[in-house]
Amino acid sequence: AAVEGAIRQFFNGMHASDSLMIRKVTFPETTLQSVMLTADGNGQVRSTKFNDFVKQIGTPVAGRKIEERISQYTIHVDGPLATAWTPYTFWVNDAFSHCGVNTFTLVKSPSGWKIWSIMDTRRKGDCLN
Repeated sequence: AAVEGAIRQFFNGMHASDSLMIRKVTFPETTLQSVMLTADGNGQVRSTKFNDFVKQIGTPVAGRKIEERISQYTIHVDGPLATAWTPYTFWVNDAFSHCGVNTFTLVKSPSGWKIWSIMDTRRKGDCLN
């Protein structure tokens, strides 16, 4: 439940454009990557600087509402290490944008579970949820 809670807080912060809420459940070294499908059917990894992502999320845009809807949480824990697999759909102003799966790696810190890395897929169709 605590692992899921950290992930939920991350998304609540994203939806509220609250960078402080996001930073409370992430490390300064947190990484953010997306795996895109190339024209030849292979995966290509694109990295985003996490601080840039947090600054972008923490700057509200008038008239823009973003929402990432998680359909389920599959969580595995071994001591201070946890992983989570979360299929999602992403919505902008209540209109479908894209879907995919997030994978989270979390580490238990003195202040609780924190996200070490996030990797996702993104596609327009063939959604899992």
